[in-house]
Amino acid sequence: LEAASASARHILIDEFQDTNHAQEELLGLLGVRADSLVAVGDDDQGIYRFRGAVPPEFLKLRKAVPERGQLQLTENFRSQPGVLHFVNALFHDSFDDYEALVPHRKAATDAPAVEFLWTIPQHAQAQTRGNVEAARRDEANAIARRLRQLMDESSEETPVVDKETKEPRQLRPGDVAILFRALSDVRLY
Repeated sequence: LEAASASARHILIDEFQDTNHAQEELLGLLGVRADSLVAVGDDDQGIYRFRGAVPPEFLKLRKAVPERGQLQLTENFRSQPGVLHFVNALFHDSFDDYEALVPHRKAATDAPAVEFLWTIPQHAQAQTRGNVEAARRDEANAIARRLRQLMDESSEETPVVDKETKEPRQLRPGDVAILFRALSDVRLY
């Protein structure tokens, strides 16, 4: 440990919010000083509490670092501005000290960046009897129909910008992600 700490001038820790007590103790044994540590993290993204991660330690470190040593990473290079505006509106009041995401690029198309698809199950009466599977199947079919429509449409308002050509193009199956609250009925989708 002494050789490692003597030869290292700076230490970078990514995803610091997932650091556990043993890892913090190792930093202490290495003699890591605040002026040689670069820590990247987001306490709202701490996902390893089940492995002993202590996200509040990241906040403690952040408060200990002078403001001139803090850099907010809020500029987003990947997402369309419409996606970021949606995320900001959705989460602004959900997190303490929320830092709004700022788009780095202009919107590539006039097409909406976010679309909500509300479905009314055909089997509404079945849902009241407890047949949630029928309602989920109806919803999965509605999503599939909408995706097929987006992939088949030839219009000037294309919803995707190709990563390689940087030109707008039609939606393809590999462009789609569906987020689920739980995986209990995912097989239907």
